[in-house]
Amino acid sequence: MFLNQELVPFVNDIKRHVIGYDNLWDDLIHRKFDDTYPKDNIMRVDNTVIIELALAGFSKDEVEIERDGTSLVVRGSKEVKDEVKEVTYVRRGIAYRSFTKRYTVGTEYNNIRARFKDGILSIHLEKEPEEETKQLIEIS
Repeated sequence: MFLNQELVPFVNDIKRHVIGYDNLWDDLIHRKFDDTYPKDNIMRVDNTVIIELALAGFSKDEVEIERDGTSLVVRGSKEVKDEVKEVTYVRRGIAYRSFTKRYTVGTEYNNIRARFKDGILSIHLEKEPEEETKQLIEIS
């Protein structure tokens, strides 16, 4: 809560001076800052953005990727199997839990492909080449 109490007045002040980025600021205010599972990397190579998620223990059948407008949603659901009764864990540090991760993606990223290998999900978002256009804005 301390972070939101400091951040909200700051963002509201900035919103008065920035046009067209309202959703970006709203997302910043309402974002969960403890949303760290699963860990991810986001890289840019030329016209492609690559999102890598560390999904050790998951199979590709347990992961779903959905594009909805400007949102890219990655969901994972791990079915918990019955545990062996004879096993007593000394330490249990590997967690297989369901997750949902959301990424905001520009509309120019239309070519999306994904690959799952060695516990890493790689999502490649390729930007469509833009035609260079000049636009004269009419003043009325």
